Amino acid sequence: MSNMNGKIDMTDVTDKRKIKEGSAWLQRLVYQSGIKRLLPWFNEKILLLCLLAAAVPAYVKFSAAGPLIALTYSCITIIALTALLLLLVLINRAKVRKSFFNFLVIYSNFYAAEGDEMQALEKAADYAEDPLRYIVKRWTAFYRVRKELSYDEVLTGILGDAGDQPDFRRFVNMTRLSYRYGGNYQALLTKMIRQGEYKEESLARKASTAAFGTGLILFMVMMNLILLLGLLNQAELTEFFHSAKGRFHLFFNALAALASIGFVLNINQ
Repeated sequence: MSNMNGKIDMTDVTDKRKIKEGSAWLQRLVYQSGIKRLLPWFNEKILLLCLLAAAVPAYVKFSAAGPLIALTYSCITIIALTALLLLLVLINRAKVRKSFFNFLVIYSNFYAAEGDEMQALEKAADYAEDPLRYIVKRWTAFYRVRKELSYDEVLTGILGDAGDQPDFRRFVNMTRLSYRYGGNYQALLTKMIRQGEYKEESLARKASTAAFGTGLILFMVMMNLILLLGLLNQAELTEFFHSAKGRFHLFFNALAALASIGFVLNINQ
Protein backbone atom coordinates (compact mmCIF):
# COMPACT_ATOMS: atom_id res chain seq x y z
CA MET A 1 0.00 0.00 0.00
CA SER A 2 1.13 3.58 -0.68
CA ASN A 3 0.24 6.73 1.19
CA MET A 4 -0.75 10.10 -0.39
CA ASN A 5 2.92 11.06 -0.83
CA GLY A 6 3.56 7.99 -2.96
CA LYS A 7 5.61 6.24 -0.28
CA ILE A 8 5.20 2.57 0.59
CA ASP A 9 3.58 1.87 3.95
CA MET A 10 6.27 -0.30 5.58
CA THR A 11 3.92 -1.29 8.42
CA ASP A 12 1.55 -2.88 5.92
CA VAL A 13 4.44 -4.67 4.18
CA THR A 14 5.75 -5.97 7.53
CA ASP A 15 2.29 -7.22 8.55
CA LYS A 16 1.87 -9.07 5.24
CA ARG A 17 5.31 -10.64 5.63
CA LYS A 18 4.49 -11.81 9.17
CA ILE A 19 1.20 -13.32 8.00
CA LYS A 20 3.01 -15.10 5.15
CA GLU A 21 5.71 -16.41 7.51
CA GLY A 22 3.06 -17.61 10.00
CA SER A 23 1.16 -19.41 7.24
CA ALA A 24 4.40 -21.05 6.01
CA TRP A 25 5.21 -22.18 9.58
CA LEU A 26 1.78 -23.79 9.97
CA GLN A 27 2.19 -25.45 6.58
CA ARG A 28 5.54 -26.94 7.64
CA LEU A 29 3.93 -28.10 10.88
CA VAL A 30 1.21 -29.94 8.96
CA TYR A 31 3.69 -31.68 6.63
CA GLN A 32 6.31 -32.50 9.26
CA SER A 33 3.72 -33.92 11.67
CA GLY A 34 2.66 -36.51 9.08
CA ILE A 35 -0.99 -35.46 9.15
CA LYS A 36 -0.93 -34.68 5.43
CA ARG A 37 0.02 -38.27 4.68
CA LEU A 38 -3.06 -39.56 6.54
CA LEU A 39 -5.45 -36.72 5.63
CA PRO A 40 -4.46 -35.33 2.20
CA TRP A 41 -7.15 -32.61 2.40
CA PHE A 42 -5.80 -31.21 5.67
CA ASN A 43 -3.86 -27.94 5.31
CA GLU A 44 -2.69 -24.94 7.34
CA LYS A 45 -6.03 -23.12 6.94
CA ILE A 46 -7.99 -26.06 8.36
CA LEU A 47 -5.43 -26.32 11.19
CA LEU A 48 -5.94 -22.64 12.05
CA LEU A 49 -9.72 -23.10 12.05
CA CYS A 50 -9.38 -26.13 14.37
CA LEU A 51 -7.20 -24.16 16.79
CA LEU A 52 -9.67 -21.28 16.85
CA ALA A 53 -12.60 -23.69 17.25
CA ALA A 54 -10.91 -25.12 20.35
CA ALA A 55 -10.03 -21.66 21.75
CA VAL A 56 -13.55 -20.19 21.57
CA PRO A 57 -15.20 -22.72 23.95
CA ALA A 58 -12.27 -22.32 26.35
CA TYR A 59 -12.77 -18.54 26.35
CA VAL A 60 -16.50 -18.91 26.95
CA LYS A 61 -15.96 -21.41 29.74
CA PHE A 62 -13.43 -19.27 31.61
CA SER A 63 -15.16 -15.93 30.89
CA ALA A 64 -16.87 -16.03 34.28
CA ALA A 65 -13.43 -15.49 35.88
CA GLY A 66 -12.85 -12.36 33.81
CA PRO A 67 -11.78 -11.55 30.22
CA LEU A 68 -8.04 -11.67 31.01
CA ILE A 69 -8.24 -15.17 32.53
CA ALA A 70 -10.50 -16.33 29.68
CA LEU A 71 -8.10 -14.97 27.05
CA THR A 72 -5.13 -16.55 28.83
CA TYR A 73 -6.72 -20.01 28.89
CA SER A 74 -7.89 -19.79 25.29
CA CYS A 75 -4.28 -18.99 24.33
CA ILE A 76 -3.06 -21.92 26.44
CA THR A 77 -5.49 -24.19 24.59
CA ILE A 78 -4.09 -23.06 21.22
CA ILE A 79 -0.48 -23.38 22.38
CA ALA A 80 -1.08 -26.81 23.97
CA LEU A 81 -2.66 -28.19 20.78
CA THR A 82 0.19 -26.72 18.73
CA ALA A 83 2.68 -28.35 21.10
CA LEU A 84 0.83 -31.64 20.61
CA LEU A 85 1.44 -31.28 16.89
CA LEU A 86 5.10 -30.58 17.67
CA LEU A 87 5.18 -33.90 19.51
CA LEU A 88 3.94 -35.56 16.32
CA VAL A 89 6.68 -33.69 14.45
CA LEU A 90 9.26 -35.04 16.90
CA ILE A 91 7.98 -38.61 16.46
CA ASN A 92 7.89 -38.16 12.68
CA ARG A 93 11.44 -36.80 12.64
CA ALA A 94 12.61 -39.83 14.60
CA LYS A 95 11.00 -42.08 11.99
CA VAL A 96 12.61 -40.10 9.16
CA ARG A 97 16.01 -40.25 10.85
CA LYS A 98 15.68 -43.97 11.51
CA SER A 99 14.73 -44.71 7.90
CA PHE A 100 17.17 -42.19 6.43
CA PHE A 101 20.31 -44.34 6.74
CA ASN A 102 18.57 -47.31 5.10
CA PHE A 103 17.40 -44.95 2.37
CA LEU A 104 20.93 -43.61 1.99
CA VAL A 105 22.33 -47.12 1.39
CA ILE A 106 19.65 -47.84 -1.23
CA TYR A 107 20.17 -44.44 -2.86
CA SER A 108 23.93 -45.00 -2.96
CA ASN A 109 23.46 -48.35 -4.72
CA PHE A 110 21.10 -46.84 -7.32
CA TYR A 111 23.46 -43.93 -7.90
CA ALA A 112 26.34 -46.36 -8.47
CA ALA A 113 24.18 -48.12 -11.08
CA GLU A 114 22.53 -45.09 -12.71
CA GLY A 115 25.09 -42.33 -12.28
CA ASP A 116 22.27 -39.78 -12.03
CA GLU A 117 21.14 -38.15 -8.77
CA MET A 118 17.50 -37.57 -9.74
CA GLN A 119 16.93 -41.08 -11.09
CA ALA A 120 18.59 -42.58 -8.01
CA LEU A 121 16.37 -40.43 -5.79
CA GLU A 122 13.18 -41.54 -7.56
CA LYS A 123 14.06 -45.24 -7.51
CA ALA A 124 15.28 -45.22 -3.90
CA ALA A 125 11.97 -43.66 -2.82
CA ASP A 126 10.13 -46.85 -3.84
CA TYR A 127 12.12 -48.81 -1.24
CA ALA A 128 12.13 -46.21 1.55
CA GLU A 129 9.93 -46.39 4.65
CA ASP A 130 7.18 -43.89 5.45
CA PRO A 131 7.19 -40.98 6.13
CA LEU A 132 10.41 -40.52 4.14
CA ARG A 133 8.97 -42.46 1.20
CA TYR A 134 5.96 -40.12 1.05
CA ILE A 135 8.14 -36.99 1.27
CA VAL A 136 10.61 -38.00 -1.45
CA LYS A 137 7.94 -39.34 -3.84
CA ARG A 138 5.89 -36.17 -3.37
CA TRP A 139 8.75 -33.89 -4.41
CA THR A 140 10.03 -36.09 -7.24
CA ALA A 141 6.46 -36.11 -8.60
CA PHE A 142 6.46 -32.30 -8.42
CA TYR A 143 9.72 -32.32 -10.37
CA ARG A 144 8.16 -34.34 -13.21
CA VAL A 145 4.90 -32.37 -13.30
CA ARG A 146 6.22 -28.84 -12.78
CA LYS A 147 8.78 -28.31 -15.51
CA GLU A 148 9.95 -25.03 -13.98
CA LEU A 149 10.91 -26.75 -10.70
CA SER A 150 14.69 -27.22 -10.39
CA TYR A 151 16.48 -30.17 -8.79
CA ASP A 152 17.83 -27.77 -6.18
CA GLU A 153 14.25 -26.79 -5.23
CA VAL A 154 13.32 -30.47 -4.96
CA LEU A 155 16.14 -31.05 -2.47
CA THR A 156 15.14 -27.95 -0.49
CA GLY A 157 11.52 -29.13 -0.37
CA ILE A 158 12.47 -32.63 0.80
CA LEU A 159 14.70 -31.16 3.49
CA GLY A 160 11.91 -28.85 4.73
CA ASP A 161 9.30 -31.62 4.94
CA ALA A 162 11.78 -33.96 6.64
CA GLY A 163 12.26 -31.47 9.48
CA ASP A 164 15.63 -29.98 8.49
CA GLN A 165 17.58 -32.67 10.35
CA PRO A 166 21.39 -32.26 10.45
CA ASP A 167 22.25 -35.54 8.69
CA PHE A 168 19.61 -35.03 6.03
CA ARG A 169 20.75 -31.41 5.58
CA ARG A 170 24.31 -32.64 5.10
CA PHE A 171 23.16 -35.18 2.51
CA VAL A 172 21.14 -32.52 0.64
CA ASN A 173 24.01 -30.02 0.66
CA MET A 174 26.46 -32.68 -0.48
CA THR A 175 24.12 -33.80 -3.28
CA ARG A 176 23.48 -30.20 -4.30
CA LEU A 177 27.22 -29.48 -4.60
CA SER A 178 27.81 -32.70 -6.52
CA TYR A 179 24.95 -31.91 -8.90
CA ARG A 180 26.40 -28.47 -9.61
CA TYR A 181 30.15 -29.05 -9.61
CA GLY A 182 30.72 -32.83 -9.87
CA GLY A 183 33.39 -34.67 -7.86
CA ASN A 184 33.68 -38.11 -6.24
CA TYR A 185 30.10 -38.21 -5.01
CA GLN A 186 30.04 -41.99 -4.48
CA ALA A 187 32.99 -41.85 -2.05
CA LEU A 188 31.25 -39.11 -0.07
CA LEU A 189 28.08 -41.20 0.16
CA THR A 190 30.04 -44.21 1.43
CA LYS A 191 31.75 -42.09 4.10
CA MET A 192 28.42 -40.63 5.21
CA ILE A 193 26.87 -44.09 5.53
CA ARG A 194 29.70 -45.25 7.80
CA GLN A 195 29.43 -42.17 10.00
CA GLY A 196 25.64 -42.53 10.16
CA GLU A 197 25.79 -46.08 11.42
CA TYR A 198 28.10 -44.96 14.23
CA LYS A 199 25.81 -42.09 15.32
CA GLU A 200 22.44 -43.83 14.98
CA GLU A 201 22.28 -45.48 18.42
CA SER A 202 23.09 -42.27 20.31
CA LEU A 203 20.61 -40.20 18.30
CA ALA A 204 17.84 -42.75 18.76
CA ARG A 205 18.28 -42.70 22.55
CA LYS A 206 18.14 -38.88 22.70
CA ALA A 207 15.07 -38.71 20.49
CA SER A 208 13.27 -41.32 22.58
CA THR A 209 13.96 -39.40 25.80
CA ALA A 210 12.77 -36.11 24.27
CA ALA A 211 9.57 -37.68 22.93
CA PHE A 212 8.77 -39.30 26.29
CA GLY A 213 9.37 -36.05 28.21
CA THR A 214 7.31 -34.03 25.73
CA GLY A 215 4.42 -36.49 25.82
CA LEU A 216 4.36 -36.65 29.63
CA ILE A 217 4.37 -32.86 30.08
CA LEU A 218 1.67 -32.33 27.45
CA PHE A 219 -0.47 -35.05 29.02
CA MET A 220 -0.27 -33.30 32.41
CA VAL A 221 -1.11 -29.90 30.89
CA MET A 222 -4.14 -31.28 29.01
CA MET A 223 -5.36 -33.15 32.09
CA ASN A 224 -4.99 -29.95 34.11
CA LEU A 225 -7.18 -28.06 31.63
CA ILE A 226 -9.80 -30.81 31.59
CA LEU A 227 -9.94 -30.95 35.40
CA LEU A 228 -10.29 -27.17 35.62
CA LEU A 229 -13.15 -27.23 33.12
CA GLY A 230 -14.80 -29.90 35.26
CA LEU A 231 -14.38 -27.81 38.42
CA LEU A 232 -15.93 -24.77 36.73
CA ASN A 233 -19.12 -26.81 36.31
CA GLN A 234 -19.40 -27.36 40.08
CA ALA A 235 -21.98 -24.94 41.45
CA GLU A 236 -20.37 -24.85 44.91
CA LEU A 237 -17.07 -23.65 43.38
CA THR A 238 -18.58 -20.94 41.18
CA GLU A 239 -18.36 -18.31 43.92
CA PHE A 240 -14.73 -19.24 44.62
CA PHE A 241 -13.65 -18.80 40.99
CA HIS A 242 -15.45 -15.45 40.85
CA SER A 243 -13.51 -14.21 43.85
CA ALA A 244 -10.10 -12.52 43.79
CA LYS A 245 -8.54 -15.59 45.42
CA GLY A 246 -10.03 -17.89 42.78
CA ARG A 247 -8.85 -15.69 39.92
CA PHE A 248 -5.40 -15.54 41.51
CA HIS A 249 -5.39 -19.34 41.59
CA LEU A 250 -6.43 -19.57 37.91
CA PHE A 251 -3.84 -16.99 36.87
CA PHE A 252 -0.88 -18.77 38.47
CA ASN A 253 -2.14 -22.12 37.23
CA ALA A 254 -2.09 -20.61 33.74
CA LEU A 255 1.49 -19.40 34.27
CA ALA A 256 2.52 -22.93 35.31
CA ALA A 257 0.88 -24.38 32.19
CA LEU A 258 2.63 -21.84 29.95
CA ALA A 259 5.98 -22.56 31.63
CA SER A 260 5.47 -26.30 31.04
CA ILE A 261 4.62 -25.77 27.37
CA GLY A 262 7.62 -23.44 27.03
CA PHE A 263 9.82 -26.21 28.40
CA VAL A 264 8.34 -28.59 25.81
CA LEU A 265 9.07 -26.15 22.99
CA ASN A 266 12.65 -25.76 24.28
CA ILE A 267 13.13 -29.57 24.28
CA ASN A 268 12.03 -29.77 20.66
CA GLN A 269 14.22 -26.98 19.30
